[in-house]
This record gives sequence, structure tokens and C-alpha cells, in this order.
Amino acid sequence: MLGSECVSVEEVADVVKRLLKQDGVFPRIARLWQPGELVFEGFFLVKHPDGKVQMVWQRGNPIRPTELADRTSSEYDDLDEGVSKFIENAWSDGIDGIRLMRQ
Repeated sequence: MLGSECVSVEEVADVVKRLLKQDGVFPRIARLWQPGELVFEGFFLVKHPDGKVQMVWQRGNPIRPTELADRTSSEYDDLDEGVSKFIENAWSDGIDGIRLMRQ
């Protein structure tokens, strides 16, 4: 759909920032695990009212997908830093075969 073999990191960051500001979480379907719920696996961002951004990584138990197996998180003072770290971690090898390039 992108019509390109690569896309700029800056373009991706702009989209992530816009959606994070709009929804408070990116991707929209991500959420911190709650007992009894399926675990959203992978990296996601949460924007806090004070402007800080939390990057979370979590995974479920492979045998019991409603059980949290592991979670880590990092907090960043601003949106740009949090989004940059998210892109580095979640999409270091590109997005679904589309390479990311820095301008």
C-alpha cells in the first residue's frame, strides 16, 4: 500500500505521534495486561497526562495466554524521545518488509 520499498523514520514518527496524542496509546489496541484478559504482546506506548511517555513490552505465557509471563517498561520525558525509542525497538528491522531510513 505504501508503494515504496522504504519509508522515512521521520514520516513514521509523525504518524505514531499523531495517533498517540489522539488515542493516548499506540497502537490503539494495546493495553496493559489485566488478570483474566489476553495479553497484548510486544511493544506499545502510553501517553501520560503529565506529558511523559511510557514504552511497555509484555508477553503472555505460551500455554496460558491470559497469564502475563513478562513485562518491562521505560519512561521518557517527552513524546519525541519515547516515539524514537519505540521505533528503534519495535521496528528495528522495518515494518512488514518495508525498510525505514533516516533522512
